[in-house]
Amino acid sequence: MVVPFAGAGDVAYEDFEGHKGTIGAGNLQWMTSGRGIVYSEIPASNGTKKGLHIWINLSYGLFCTAILWQ
Repeated sequence: MVVPFAGAGDVAYEDFEGHKGTIGAGNLQWMTSGRGIVYSEIPASNGTKKGLHIWINLSYGLFCTAILWQ
């Protein structure tokens, strides 16, 4: 599971299945990568950027789940 947090400035994301959007400053997103995913996160605007990217190791039973964005 990946949890990106946009502390200052917006972050744009997109994956290989066509899911895309923007994480606004002060918000976070939960992404379960399941069996594998290719994705990008890039600054969505000019100016100062601050953020945090957390990777969480899921239990084996949840490891091969479908990709899920929240």
